This record gives sequence, C-alpha cells and structure tokens, in this order.
Amino acid sequence: MPIGADHLVAAVSAGHPFAGSKSVDVAQLSREPLVVSADAAGSYLRSVFEPAVLDSATLARDIHTIAGLAACSAGVGLGPERMRLIARKDIWFCAVEPRFRLPDLQMSFRVTDSSPVLAAFLSVVRNNCTDVGSRLDELLARHPALGVS
Repeated sequence: MPIGADHLVAAVSAGHPFAGSKSVDVAQLSREPLVVSADAAGSYLRSVFEPAVLDSATLARDIHTIAGLAACSAGVGLGPERMRLIARKDIWFCAVEPRFRLPDLQMSFRVTDSSPVLAAFLSVVRNNCTDVGSRLDELLARHPALGVS
C-alpha cells in the first residue's frame, strides 16, 4: 500500500555555492560530486542523470549519512524532500529542478497476520496518516482478523 510520495532535493554544506539558493537544476548538479543512496544510484536517478555522473557518486546508506557527507563538503547530497526534517545548521536544502517525483514509499504486511503488534501499528498509521487512513480502512474492513478498529 502506498503511504507517501516525495520529491528529490539537494543537500549542501553551509559554505557551498548553492547554499542560500531555493532551487538548483539538474545540469548544475551534474557538474558536482554527488552523494546518493545505492538504491537511488542503481535505479530511479538513472532517469535524471547520465550514467557517468552516478557512477562517480559517493554511495551512502541512508539519508542521515547523505546529509552528514554533504555537511562535510564531500559532495551534494541527493535524497527525498523529507530530508529537510534533519535539523542541522550546517546544511542547506535546495529543490531540484525540474521537480522529480521519487518512487512512492510503500507499506507491506500480510492481511492474514493477526498479530497484536501489527494491529497496534496499523491503528497508529490509520489514526496519524490521514491520507492513508481511508485506503487502510477499506483494506481492514475486508480483513477483520486484523482487529483494528
């Protein structure tokens, strides 16, 4: 079940020439050393950047590593817009133009699983993720064994 969508942003150190810019375009990014996740470099970013640009990118494990390497001036970090939630004074975030939608964030579970832990988790998701709640309600109505009300 899709639970969220996001767009690509660039993270740079406070001293980087892009710092202070609201957005940066793909052509500008192509001339910079990049820091990306291995999954992104191997899949969806291939539709945005030339292979040679990504082949020379530094690969990072997660968004915190991407942000940390960008803060240390190891390159321009690329990741989901939710990276903006990382509260660091040494990083500046820029929208990437043209705007590029990332693959949807997915939630997967077995609807036949009657685990109380899963039921509690789904209840939290349903109550706190309003855009997902109605789709989840429809699914859960068809599978009352999950015990989420």
